[in-house]
Amino acid sequence: VALWTFGVHPYLAFFPIIGVLIIYYIVRFKMQSFLRKQALKQIKQEHNPVKVFVIPTLKFMEWRIAIQTDEHDYVGRSYGRNIVFSDKVKRQHLSIDSLLWKVKNNKDIRTFLNFSSIYRWQTTPLEDGTTEIRLMDLRYLNNDHYAFVAIAHLTQQDEIDHSYIGWVFSEDKLQRKLFAK
Repeated sequence: VALWTFGVHPYLAFFPIIGVLIIYYIVRFKMQSFLRKQALKQIKQEHNPVKVFVIPTLKFMEWRIAIQTDEHDYVGRSYGRNIVFSDKVKRQHLSIDSLLWKVKNNKDIRTFLNFSSIYRWQTTPLEDGTTEIRLMDLRYLNNDHYAFVAIAHLTQQDEIDHSYIGWVFSEDKLQRKLFAK
């Protein structure tokens, strides 16, 4: 930009920047392809992969990896060429008699299901008689915590009392956001 202000032609001033960006993206795509193959090689020994996600982080040599198989979901990271899976959960299928089926038409839950390609869900009975249904996007595991969630509180009459979708980094903030509506 400084060269441009001194009268250097814009092509000469910005061509090196564009060249560096092109090289950067080529390297990132090649790294992503390599890590995808490595992750599939590790998982194919045990299961049949259905979906694979290799997502870059802000650190150049660190990637998030999530793999969905017929029976399990795997979540991990790669550091350089080394892939470490830190979480393995049994897949939960959506059935008509599940609690998730009862809340799937809630606007927050529906938005989460449309946005998240690989997720898991859990139910927790609460002290007041309601049941919490929590969906977690497996692509965003950070410090043993899934940051992108959707939550619905289902009453005993199968009505949704509270719901929330968004990024959460602590349980206290989540509870404040959930009951703020």
